[in-house]
Amino acid sequence: MSTFPTSPRPIKVQKPSIKFRTLVSESEDGYEQRRSVWPRGKRTFELQYDVLSQSEMQVLWDFYVSCSGSYLDFTFFDHTSNANYTCRFAEDELSFDEFRYRTYNGSLKLVELF
Repeated sequence: MSTFPTSPRPIKVQKPSIKFRTLVSESEDGYEQRRSVWPRGKRTFELQYDVLSQSEMQVLWDFYVSCSGSYLDFTFFDHTSNANYTCRFAEDELSFDEFRYRTYNGSLKLVELF
């Protein structure tokens, strides 16, 4: 399994979130029975990159291509929690905005796997 690049480092992790999956069954009497479908919550990371050079953008681009978009999983180290997570890209499309000559910004969304 490959490892998400540690450089360039995102300017911030936007919208860190966690999602749980609970199955709820309701009886005719109105009672509920709940069961957790996942062993724990799934995290989502949105990484924001500002002022990337062309070579820094190329590192992220090449890694995305090597994972075939959201197809392959990888290890991601989250600096905010100091923990490693097994993730994949959330989307099969990647783009960066060139806001000055050979200077880029953009974001990547990662989804934790079990």
